[in-house]
Amino acid sequence: MSQSSASMSSSGPARFPEPYIVVEGFGSVDVVPDFGAASATVEVERHDLPAARREAITRMNAVLAALDSLHVPARDIQTSRFAVEIVQEYQNGRRVFQGYRVTHRLGVHARPPERLGEIIDAVFEAGATGIDGIGFFADDPEAALREARNRAVADALAKARQLAELTGVKVGRPLQIEEPPREVRGEPFARPRRAAMMASSAEPTTISPGEESVDVHLRIYFAIV
Repeated sequence: MSQSSASMSSSGPARFPEPYIVVEGFGSVDVVPDFGAASATVEVERHDLPAARREAITRMNAVLAALDSLHVPARDIQTSRFAVEIVQEYQNGRRVFQGYRVTHRLGVHARPPERLGEIIDAVFEAGATGIDGIGFFADDPEAALREARNRAVADALAKARQLAELTGVKVGRPLQIEEPPREVRGEPFARPRRAAMMASSAEPTTISPGEESVDVHLRIYFAIV
């Protein structure tokens, strides 16, 4: 957690000709995510392109059937990548054709987020070859951000009033408010990560969504009177 600070100036810089107090406010809100997300990938390499496509289609159809059996709504399943690539290797200084790679990736949402574990197990059992991009999100992330910002403003104002009281002045209007850029993580409390698992694992996958904190830092310049 970052430290907040405060300072006073009897004469402001050119942009603030009047005396001012500058304070930093901090606001934080703990949030329980509403859903989890992950990407399920089918990747097949074969020397023959039709064979690679057939196997990739068969595997992905089985993955979709597994998701349907778990009653995952269609709106929570979205294709994020489909690619066909030539596979080559360098041998004796030249490229040698090895075959074709077909990649099909789906993004899946799990509601509640604890269901992500059984979804991962089901898609691996159905034929997925990889899982990544695991994260946790809120349906309305802006609500938490607004509340954190409210708390940051209240924190800054309390500091300004304390400084003013200690020095025999009064807090006037805000002259400028600065909010440093926040870390971009997809959503205020997304936690992207990778998972390396084997479909043959007998143990069920346990997913713990936990909580995330949405933090806001502000710097506010108040006039003093």
